[in-house]
Amino acid sequence: ATLPAVSISDEQLAKIDRELSDEQVEEYLALIGRKKQLTYALQEYKSLMDKARKQQLVLEARKVLRRFFDYISAPLLKALSLYVTRLLSDTPFAPFELTPDFEFTVMSGRPVSRLSTAQRDLVMVLFRIAVARLLQQTRGLEPAFLLLDSVGDSLDETNFSYLMSILSGTVAQMFKQIIVTSHHA
Repeated sequence: ATLPAVSISDEQLAKIDRELSDEQVEEYLALIGRKKQLTYALQEYKSLMDKARKQQLVLEARKVLRRFFDYISAPLLKALSLYVTRLLSDTPFAPFELTPDFEFTVMSGRPVSRLSTAQRDLVMVLFRIAVARLLQQTRGLEPAFLLLDSVGDSLDETNFSYLMSILSGTVAQMFKQIIVTSHHA
């Protein structure tokens, strides 16, 4: 509530000034200063409370969005994991899993990042093939061609053999034509 404005004449002010001691004036001025400090602190507190409420809303919104994303992406992640596991079935790397945090694991939980370069490249090529196939299916497209450029260049003989076997077997059933370029001897 706002107090009504008070007007005071110079005579009244002079009378009040004569009646107040210097100590009372200093005390009054200190109270005015303290009031200003408390008012500022209260405004800061209100501002911080508003920020905290907004941050809380953002955190809650993030949680809701994350749950929604997980709900929406779970079938896609499962489908990709199944496709890659199917492609890896003749290798020592099955099963493959793509987690909600988009981490790749093989062999029941081993991170792909811990595989050798050749092993990791094999798994990732097969992942890209699975993505291509899933995109075709989700778009309702007929199997078309698959172009793999410079694939297998970093693969050792064992992993290159796995790749060629998978391409000529399972992958050949997914696409009408497969074109592979490689510097692998």
